[in-house]
Amino acid sequence: MTQKSIENYAALKRSVYREYSRSYDEDRDRFVSGQLLRQVADRTQGKGVLVGLDLTPDMLRLARLELGGRVNLVEGNAATGLPFREKSFDVVTSLNLVQELPTNAVTPLFDGVYRILRPGGVFRAVIPCMADKNPAADMFR
Repeated sequence: MTQKSIENYAALKRSVYREYSRSYDEDRDRFVSGQLLRQVADRTQGKGVLVGLDLTPDMLRLARLELGGRVNLVEGNAATGLPFREKSFDVVTSLNLVQELPTNAVTPLFDGVYRILRPGGVFRAVIPCMADKNPAADMFR
């Protein structure tokens, strides 16, 4: 992936998410606003460190409103690498991301997930069923 294509992808995603941030439906609000992370924070009763990564300041702002200071929220582009230390997480989740990535960014994302997982850690991804209409879905065939 060239630097220019990374920049173009990031700009496109930001513009799309700015539009989404103006009108959320119930599911999008749950996943993106931080409600899901809040539910995890409640279930772990403060015994874990929770981190959220998103490409856009608008999404992070919504999550901060929902979560306050209970979760560390990081702005970053998963297509260019996960900005976390090696072996720093027990669980990594991906919600509606993989099908949005350019095909050549999917394997590096999975490599990055493997890098940041502790031994015995798990990765869970939610990939919408329309993923078969996206070129990145070819990675799973």
